[in-house]
Amino acid sequence: MRHPSLHSRRAGAFTLIELLVVMAIMAILIAGTMLGMRSIGNAGKFDKALGDISGIFEQARAYAVAQDTYVWVVLYENVPVNSGPLEVYAGAFASSDGTDPFSWTGSVTFPSPGTFGGTTLTAITRLYHFKGLHLQTTTLPNAPSSPSLPATSPVFQCTTQSDSGPVTLSGANSVYWIIQFTPTGGARDSANPIDSIWLGVQPSLSQTILDTHNIASLKVNGLTGLTTVYRQ
Repeated sequence: MRHPSLHSRRAGAFTLIELLVVMAIMAILIAGTMLGMRSIGNAGKFDKALGDISGIFEQARAYAVAQDTYVWVVLYENVPVNSGPLEVYAGAFASSDGTDPFSWTGSVTFPSPGTFGGTTLTAITRLYHFKGLHLQTTTLPNAPSSPSLPATSPVFQCTTQSDSGPVTLSGANSVYWIIQFTPTGGARDSANPIDSIWLGVQPSLSQTILDTHNIASLKVNGLTGLTTVYRQ
């Protein structure tokens, strides 16, 4: 009866070094898979935010036309006090009597009193909260060299709750943007008609680190008020 030699037994087994190499390769593969899944998750979250913001614009435009009134879409960027990533709040507010009491100045506080210049103003959407999002004007895919940006007045001031506690949203926020929709469905960033208004959005990984691979711009047509999304 033949017995396997010591050499043949060693040849059929893994050495400690080989096992360590295999384990290292597996760790790298697992880390890469987890990173890829996180990237897919972040991309999906960013896509949803783009869809929601575009939807707010479309809802504001439709309301302005249907009710023959003025609607303001307001976007606030907030820097959380708990060192979390940047966040954006967005909502739409309408004039109850079809007039524009602001002339691109002034300030109103919601939910009360919600009145300016004798005109009652009403929130027509909930206040959206987008975590990990940054409003930017530096990189705007498909935009002209000197794009028209949203306005910074009038001021619609709100108080809401965030992960870091109560937050007052106002014109003092790090970025504060306004787009007005008129009764004819057009969009403006001032008292004068405009060809288009551009705004950029980008995922925020932290308060100082932005995702440079996912940048989008939203173009709001000044004549029709329709919104187009462009990706980098």
